[in-house]
Amino acid sequence: ESSPSSGTPADPELVGVTVVIHRAPAELPTFVGLDEQDAVALAKDFGIVVDVLEVLATDGSTRDSVTAQEPAAGSPFAPAVSLTLTRRPAVRYLNELELIVWDGVGYPSVNAPFDHDYDATVGVGGQNYSRSLSTNPKGTETAFYDFRRGRTCQWFNAFVGIDPLAYTGSVLRFEVYADGQLIDGGGVELGLGGSHEFTLPVSGVNRLQVRTTQVGYGDGPDKTDVDGYWGAAQVLGFPSMVPPPGG
Repeated sequence: ESSPSSGTPADPELVGVTVVIHRAPAELPTFVGLDEQDAVALAKDFGIVVDVLEVLATDGSTRDSVTAQEPAAGSPFAPAVSLTLTRRPAVRYLNELELIVWDGVGYPSVNAPFDHDYDATVGVGGQNYSRSLSTNPKGTETAFYDFRRGRTCQWFNAFVGIDPLAYTGSVLRFEVYADGQLIDGGGVELGLGGSHEFTLPVSGVNRLQVRTTQVGYGDGPDKTDVDGYWGAAQVLGFPSMVPPPGG
């Protein structure tokens, strides 16, 4: 920039012109850790064009922030940078979604009949989880819930385990199906005291089904009466895309 500015009529009494030259910094600044607003402001200050890729947090993050940049901070200055913006997800518990069908066997064992206000608290792996589903396959039957969740969520998450009061030797198989197909990594067998966390991709899936089947039996008189728990079963997505409760 200059003072006077370019195009100003010449002044015969002017004795000098001040010229300020802005030079680009030698290295790229650090964007990682900034929220979206601060990252955009920093890019503007440095005259950098940014390309933003949005991804969904699956680690319980509570704020939106830049988690990666390319080229990296400290690299030779470049006029354009790609940023990964990790957004905190919006959560919908399965019992907030539209229930399409349930099998008549896997009824909510704590508070039947099932409805969208159902809010059981179950113990899995030494932790208590609210907003949970309970299934009882009654021996050889498969207990399941089938939900319509739209095609707008990206992840399914739940903590699964069996009733700690079940007989030793009881084993349940927990499975997650997307539009009728078992999700890769969506099956696990657990015995007494066992637990497992499912974190599964469900982008583009319309119908989500959770199944529980008994595959091992204890030695007590009620060996087929074993509850399987889906602790805090939920779907996660971008806040602007997830369906409202009951939708």
